[in-house]
Amino acid sequence: MDQALAHLTDPDTPIAIIGLGYVGLPLAVEFAKHRPVVGYDINQTRIAELEAGRDSTRETSPEHLAAARHLTYSSDLEALRPCRIFIVTVPTPVDAYKRPDLTPLIKASETVGKVLKLGDLVIYESTVYPGCTEEDCVPVLERISGLSYRASNQPQAPTHHSPLLPGLLPRAHQPRRPRTPPHHHQKSHQRLHPPRSPPSSMPSTPRSSPPAPTRPAASVLPKPPRSSRTPSAISTSPS
Repeated sequence: MDQALAHLTDPDTPIAIIGLGYVGLPLAVEFAKHRPVVGYDINQTRIAELEAGRDSTRETSPEHLAAARHLTYSSDLEALRPCRIFIVTVPTPVDAYKRPDLTPLIKASETVGKVLKLGDLVIYESTVYPGCTEEDCVPVLERISGLSYRASNQPQAPTHHSPLLPGLLPRAHQPRRPRTPPHHHQKSHQRLHPPRSPPSSMPSTPRSSPPAPTRPAASVLPKPPRSSRTPSAISTSPS
């Protein structure tokens, strides 16, 4: 790894878990067995019960909470400033039409953007559709933090700049990329057809064409004898 990013693997580098639900809390507990972790949640009631060693979701036991000796809980934004790694685990509920509500995800991105620094790492563990991270979350991080997203396949910034974090660098050195719609908004008009059967290895025999339908023979009747009388003309004169 680049020396400018070596702090990400330092066991003393604190990790922030944003959202302490059924996903975030077990993750925070496991990380906190090895390195410092700040469990952040805006629900102060949730923070109070975790500090008391209770988990109302029953995702972790009191014994596991006690074993996470490096885990601290907070709803204060200032507690996140020393962290260099941010893992977002907020829920993404859906409405009656199965459309995801990104409000918690956008709010969490705004929170992270307020404390984001060069060299930090942001990870989204929330369930989202393809493209949501780059198209919905990254613009919020950029707007709040003043940094710009750097994809892993893009060239590094010049060496005289400050240490960079994977995915973010100073805005002046990153060209904006065109916004593409999420995949779930794209409609497919491709018609489906049944799969074709594989060609047979047996020689094909020509099919005999069905016989053409026969028309019933017309009956031939003798012509009636011609009358010797000529037809009378229609009179147009008054009688």
